[in-house]
Amino acid sequence: MMLQRASIGYERSFSTVLPGLTPEPLLFGQNFSQRAPGGAFLFGAQKDTNWLNSIAQKGWMSQDTTLNYQFIQTKQTTFNFRLSLEPFRDLRIDISMQKSQSENYSEFFKKITADGDYMHLTPQVSGNYSISFLMLKTIFDKVDANNFSNAFRTFEKYRESYSQEFGSLNPNSTGIYVNDSIQLPNFKEGYGPFSQDVLLPSLIAAYTGKDPSKVKLNPLRMLPLPNWKLTYNGFSKTKWGQKLFTTFNINHGYNSTFNIGSYVTNLNFINTPGYVNEDLYYVPQQLDTLSGNYYSLYVIPQVAIQEQLSPLIGVDITWKNSLITNFDFKKSRTLSLSMLDYRLSETRTTEISAALGYKLAKFKIPFKIKGKKITLDNDINLRADFSIRSDKTVNYRLDQNIAEPVRGQKTLSLAATIDYVINSKLNVRLFYDFRKILPATLSSYPTRTHRGGITFRFSLTP
Repeated sequence: MMLQRASIGYERSFSTVLPGLTPEPLLFGQNFSQRAPGGAFLFGAQKDTNWLNSIAQKGWMSQDTTLNYQFIQTKQTTFNFRLSLEPFRDLRIDISMQKSQSENYSEFFKKITADGDYMHLTPQVSGNYSISFLMLKTIFDKVDANNFSNAFRTFEKYRESYSQEFGSLNPNSTGIYVNDSIQLPNFKEGYGPFSQDVLLPSLIAAYTGKDPSKVKLNPLRMLPLPNWKLTYNGFSKTKWGQKLFTTFNINHGYNSTFNIGSYVTNLNFINTPGYVNEDLYYVPQQLDTLSGNYYSLYVIPQVAIQEQLSPLIGVDITWKNSLITNFDFKKSRTLSLSMLDYRLSETRTTEISAALGYKLAKFKIPFKIKGKKITLDNDINLRADFSIRSDKTVNYRLDQNIAEPVRGQKTLSLAATIDYVINSKLNVRLFYDFRKILPATLSSYPTRTHRGGITFRFSLTP
């Protein structure tokens, strides 16, 4: 059977903190004479804020106008999916998807005056969000001599099309974007080049390589995308492979996540009553006089996206003659978009590593001690590791044609060791390490180090 294992986990948990509830609990948290707070609540029901109005009408809430504690509801949602496939013998594919979101809703539910009504004051939602992601299409994008990537140029370009789309969905947007007497005819009113609503889907579409029409306008409504790991160890089990290899493993893996570390309700947000859109939640109607953009429902300070090919291709071989060969090619990328200064930070890392190892069984080393000839007959292990690693972090400034390298380096390393076990107590090791570092910025200088020597390790344990 191709399907080896599958698991799906979906979990939702809720909690409520309600200050000012007056009925005194008698047993299991319930006041039986008043039937408060109710059997449904005791067994886990977490109702919306309309529930507060109904219990206030029953006289269950404190009338103290100085009550200054918030009503808080917490909701946590977690989704995990894992699938293990074996399309044919010795090939294993592990697929995973995940999504997690945590939200806190808070408000003050109280009377302002003794003879007044209960009021819902300063309602606010805060939360965080993480989802498995996929932007493999652009990980190999070319970077020009000025450090600009194709994906970033596409990101800048997509803002116009998303501005037009948001403007068409909002009946309050009737003209073009204007701010500080600057008119941008390609942008709709309230949806300028630095609008949060415009920036987020533009970033997602550009770096995933998707058609903009297929990207959700609200990132909090995205579906998790698959990550995977692939392993194959069948070569050593073939007729010709059994003569050459003890083990022959091929590995490949991809992992990516999209994270919003925090988001919070924008208290300046005012929506058109009764107008609801699946992606926009509520259509805004109030402009920020400083930016010329409509206030977004949530303030999202920063978005981070990570992806890793770990490895793109990895090969581990143990030969019949005790030779060991390893090879790995890894690539990763990290994006961080700040909504405070509209800076996109991108870090690209590429690493190639290879290793050779060989074991000489019963290697003879003759020497004399006080005229007596002694021959050691023990195993000797030889190993050499080589790697090239390049990483660079570039800060992009939108609409300023600036791509500034802020950190990074290219590292070349070579390590060789010879280990010889003289006896169960004494081990001798010869080593040599070479490392060359070429910085990507002028803030540091190239370095080259050599390190070598011999170590004796003596064990006192029996």
